[in-house]
Amino acid sequence: MAIERVRRLSIQVRHLILQYAAALLSTVRIQRVLEKTHNIKTSRQAIRKFLDRFKRSGSVTDLPKRRRNGNITNFHRQMMNLWLSKNCELTSRALRDKIMAVFGLKLSSSCVSKIRRKLGWTTQRVHIWAGISYRGRTDCCVFTGIMDSITYQQILERNFLPFVARKFPDGYRLYQDNDSKHKSKSTKAWMTEKNMLNNVMECPASSPDINVIENVWASMKYYLESTVKPKLKEELVNGIKQFWENLSAEQCARYIDHIHRVLPVVVLNDGGPSEF
Repeated sequence: MAIERVRRLSIQVRHLILQYAAALLSTVRIQRVLEKTHNIKTSRQAIRKFLDRFKRSGSVTDLPKRRRNGNITNFHRQMMNLWLSKNCELTSRALRDKIMAVFGLKLSSSCVSKIRRKLGWTTQRVHIWAGISYRGRTDCCVFTGIMDSITYQQILERNFLPFVARKFPDGYRLYQDNDSKHKSKSTKAWMTEKNMLNNVMECPASSPDINVIENVWASMKYYLESTVKPKLKEELVNGIKQFWENLSAEQCARYIDHIHRVLPVVVLNDGGPSEF
């Protein structure tokens, strides 16, 4: 007589297991009875799992699997794509919170991250160094990784010094913020060697409002988000270069002259933000 090996318990077998369990048979005894009496071979583990599941649910049939990430639809994916097209820097966590706030749909960050990647949106990060003046813009340096003092000095050597030698043979002033790599002993020593240190303007602490380059970065970000909409790192870098190459000396002057609107407000606010 052939013995049937079952991998998934049928409804009939489940009812037999419940009958023997009601008669206080152990899982070992139930396994033996099923094999000897009904020619059904199954594992003790399968029997135990079914009995545990029955105790929790009270159902012989399998309950539908709970959707861990709600009922995500193509409409939700389209909305995520729309939000990302407006702001490509939205993180998976920010998207998750936005979906919850707008649709009441609870998703995990990992689920949103997978959808984000399938839509073609990947988080691309690069760093930029550049400067503006009344006589135009410097070259734009785009790089990845961490900028330390040595890297900063190399960027100045390759991008800033040739620019001022060409555009400002009559002298210049360099405005930079108080970033540690700008103020380090190594950088100060290098600037002294290059006869730069006396040309560096002192910057008040925590004062982005009076750093004219911040408005340039804001305009660049808007251009990237509204026009370029990069999905690949190459597209991001090309978009940055396009924006920078189209920046004229007249535009640079307008960014610089904006400081004349900001400074009086900063003074009135006792050094506080101008909201410009």
